[in-house]
Amino acid sequence: MSNHKKNNKKTDSTLKFIRNYINEDTFEKFETASIKINLSDNLNLPNNNTCNNVSSKIIANCESESLKPNINLGFFIVRVPIVISETIVHIELENNITFSKPAKSIKAIHHNIYLTECTLLPQIKKLFLSGYIKKSIEYNECTNIDNSHCTNNLKSMFISVPFNIVTEIEYTSLPEVFEIKNDKIITKAEETIFSETIGEVSKINCNLVQANFEEVNILDENENIEYFKKVTQKMSVKLTIRLTQEQNFNISSV
Repeated sequence: MSNHKKNNKKTDSTLKFIRNYINEDTFEKFETASIKINLSDNLNLPNNNTCNNVSSKIIANCESESLKPNINLGFFIVRVPIVISETIVHIELENNITFSKPAKSIKAIHHNIYLTECTLLPQIKKLFLSGYIKKSIEYNECTNIDNSHCTNNLKSMFISVPFNIVTEIEYTSLPEVFEIKNDKIITKAEETIFSETIGEVSKINCNLVQANFEEVNILDENENIEYFKKVTQKMSVKLTIRLTQEQNFNISSV
């Protein structure tokens, strides 16, 4: 006898047993649900011989509880990063591209920016920025040119556009600067005493928060309208720069 027939006999005997203890309406609902379950047994599910071996385990559920941290009440001095300036820097760039073979069109340009220098002269509020913009250019290359028409072949190329600028910024919080003080004290005609004081402060950190790119591609006047080899790119870059420095700060937990 097949397993399916054995299961049907067990189901029938179970229904007869349950019918003796519940009313007719409830039994009909139960019988309908049982038929749906039996129908699911008839699905053509793969046997164990065709399934991949899968290992599983039960993960125990552990209890946890919240703890309140110990807090010292009063006034304290902490050393935390303070934003001393956040500014938007506008950079205008122009570069030329020469393709190895004629191109039909430029499909997309993706930009990445890398800062190699970000130095602040705090006394005069001058910020020096250096780096380069890496472009990934996707374009259609003409492989076969026939009667001003060409066969497109999708290509990509990478170029780097360097920049080196200086800009003046404004402070939201004053930075701590190096303190150098030289004193020359003359006590006697033949004797001179020199005194010098040097104070070291925390480094000013530079963070690139956001970069926006707007670019236009201009074809050479002598280029063919259908395909071209030289392109002039004019790009406007907007950088959001945040300068921070660790400073002492008064807080209160009262």
